[in-house]
Amino acid sequence: LQGILAGHSDRVSAVAFSPDGRWLWTGGWDRVVRRWDLDALDQPAEVLVRALSAAWGLDPADALGP
Repeated sequence: LQGILAGHSDRVSAVAFSPDGRWLWTGGWDRVVRRWDLDALDQPAEVLVRALSAAWGLDPADALGP
């Protein structure tokens, strides 16, 4: 298991990889199409936490609340 891609609120009905293997596209019964960056799954957890902190402007622990 590389990761769990949680994002759809209903069943996923379609999955496709980009030709270079960098992206995963999913479509679901929730009428949403999502693009997932698979390169992120190869990063150490510390790198991902720093990237989230920079993108959100706060520490992920603070974003999750008590």
